[in-house]
Amino acid sequence: NNSRSFRHQIQAHGLSEPEDAKDRAIRQKVRQSLMAQGQAATKEVREFLLEKMGSTLRAWLEFFDKNGDQIVDWKEFDHGMRQLEYPGDARQLFDRLDRD
Repeated sequence: NNSRSFRHQIQAHGLSEPEDAKDRAIRQKVRQSLMAQGQAATKEVREFLLEKMGSTLRAWLEFFDKNGDQIVDWKEFDHGMRQLEYPGDARQLFDRLDRD
């Protein structure tokens, strides 16, 4: 990540104060929360696809990764979830999955 590298360079040259223990603890809690949200979203998608298609791989190939690049962007995800008649908020679910 370029911003992380940039911050590291600034700190290495003594141009800013390093994080204190409280800042590190807060960042760790945020990371853990985001990871838990991503895991819950992954489970939700997996269960939905298994219920609808019987196979996550079949759903992936048939409804999501149409161009075969092994990446599903928002447009592909939305299209696939609409075709499968997902009853929830696909955008919110995608955002919980897409944390990078």
